[in-house]
Amino acid sequence: KHSNKLAIRPNWVETKYKNTFEERHGNKIISVGRLEEQKNYKSLINEMRDSNFEIEIYGEGSDKEDLIRIASENNVKLNINKPIDNKLLLKELSKYRIFVSTSEFEGNPKAILEAMANGCVVIAKKNENITEIIQDNKNSILFDKNNNILNFIENTISNKEIWTELSHEGIKYIKNNNSLEKSVEEEYQDYQKLNQSYVS
Repeated sequence: KHSNKLAIRPNWVETKYKNTFEERHGNKIISVGRLEEQKNYKSLINEMRDSNFEIEIYGEGSDKEDLIRIASENNVKLNINKPIDNKLLLKELSKYRIFVSTSEFEGNPKAILEAMANGCVVIAKKNENITEIIQDNKNSILFDKNNNILNFIENTISNKEIWTELSHEGIKYIKNNNSLEKSVEEEYQDYQKLNQSYVS
């Protein structure tokens, strides 16, 4: 009965780095998240079998040893890094053209928002919450179980025109919906409404 009094506010993120296409890795992809079943990293590694791409993951969790083993069995170059300070992570994201999310489900995924904010083109598994953020082939790319992730990576990471358009649209989306300025403005409006309701 109080649903009309609730306001849902998404995560805010910083747009700090806008490295060009040429300044970013052309043979590496990045992902950030816990090394657990939900993140579905095993499917990503399997999809990248015998490719020339390296996977860079920042995260910790119980699946670490399994992921290392699967990568070795599938001839996949995998680097697993411990989580780092957020400011360092934002700078690291800006070195990559592609951020991949294979998560089965998400809330309001801050890692994806931060990747978009810092110029990565996100290639993400389609789920209900992701589609609220990603407009397929407009500000990033969605895939489902019938798609080959590697094809999306290959088609985007080496095509400057496609990458640049998606990257720019992703940054614009974040500025319009998830910037600190936007968050502060909306919070101020919430307080204004509360103040008016008390007065009335």
